[in-house]
Amino acid sequence: MAVVAVAFLPMIMTGLRSAVTNTTATTATQLVNEQLSPLSAKPHSCTAVQTWLGTSVPTVTDPRGQTISIQRSGPASLSCSTPPTTVTVTVTATGTDPWSGDARTWATATTIVLID
Repeated sequence: MAVVAVAFLPMIMTGLRSAVTNTTATTATQLVNEQLSPLSAKPHSCTAVQTWLGTSVPTVTDPRGQTISIQRSGPASLSCSTPPTTVTVTVTATGTDPWSGDARTWATATTIVLID
């Protein structure tokens, strides 16, 4: 009986590892989507996009206790002198891999925003 229990131990550990990783990845993907949703619905003013890019997003802790940081990025200099135009923005969710302790990108998404 002990041999059977030891044989199943690696499978159980892999299942636990996958559950933790999937929970964090799902939470990160949801956070990235929440950040981009307001931008995709309609055209925005240049100053609204500049404000959005300049606003920091607080870190979030997922149900398993992993901390996820959200970063917004866009062009280094957004010129408001030539609307209408488009700008590409990216949202990235990063954190620490719970098993290795290394930095990890959990989710990232990019969209094009119309500036009018």
